[in-house]
Amino acid sequence: KLVRTIRGLAIHGRAIIVGRAGVEITRSLKYGLHLKLVAPLSYRIQKIMELNNIRDRLEAEKMVEKKDRERHDFLTQYVKFDARNAAMYDITFNVARITPEEISQSVLCVLRSRGFMK
Repeated sequence: KLVRTIRGLAIHGRAIIVGRAGVEITRSLKYGLHLKLVAPLSYRIQKIMELNNIRDRLEAEKMVEKKDRERHDFLTQYVKFDARNAAMYDITFNVARITPEEISQSVLCVLRSRGFMK
């Protein structure tokens, strides 16, 4: 059901599919742009602490590691996909070093250059 839903949305176009499985599910489609957002572990832990109002760094680190493990297990068990394979993505952005505005402008530029938008 997940695969059919995501492929259906992608085929209809003008969709933003968030999640690592989207790359594998839509890989064979002609149009699309596959992005990967990354950040160093220390940055991710700090963000979890801020967003969840957590003061204990170890608690936040365990949350990040647990979520990473759950995502990896889901992808390898149900989608048979290794999200760590950088070659699966068109562009990778380090969100610790690039602002959301810079990312969005870069993505728009690539979409225009590929003729996906005017």
